Amino acid sequence: MEIDGEKVQLGIPDQMRGMASMLIPIGRPGTPEEAAGGVFFLCSPWSNYVHGQTLNITGGQFTGMTT
Repeated sequence: MEIDGEKVQLGIPDQMRGMASMLIPIGRPGTPEEAAGGVFFLCSPWSNYVHGQTLNITGGQFTGMTT
């Protein structure tokens, strides 16, 4: 993950990170700013009638990876 252009270590080996990027249909990991859009929506009045839902902010990736 990158925050303000700086790489933040998440404990994920580089090889696994590269494989993960290939599995994401959008072709790259998301940014905190991109995830913030979903958080903003859920905290806004626009989501008043949204209950018991999961919002997947995954760039289209819906798979699990194991090491």
